Amino acid sequence: MTGGDISPDGRHAIICDYTQGYELSLPEGSANFDDIWRQTPEVVDLGKRPHGESVGYNADGTAVYATSEDDNAPIIEVKRRQ
Repeated sequence: MTGGDISPDGRHAIICDYTQGYELSLPEGSANFDDIWRQTPEVVDLGKRPHGESVGYNADGTAVYATSEDDNAPIIEVKRRQ
C-alpha cells in the first residue's frame, strides 16, 4: 500500500496501491473502528496514475483525491457513491 486516509465521518477508510484504491466501510451499528478491517474492500478506480502514490478524502467526504509520485502528476478527483 502506498497511501490511505479515514473519511471525515470516521466510517470509511480508503487505501491505495500503485494501480487502484480500496474503500472499507464500518458496518451499520458498529462503534468500534477496528471492525472496519474485517470488511471486504470495494475496489475504487482512481484513474490513470502511472505510479500511484496517495489518496485522501475531501473535507466533506463526497470525493477522494488521488495522485502519482511523478513530476507534475495531476490530482484526480473521484466522486464517492453516497
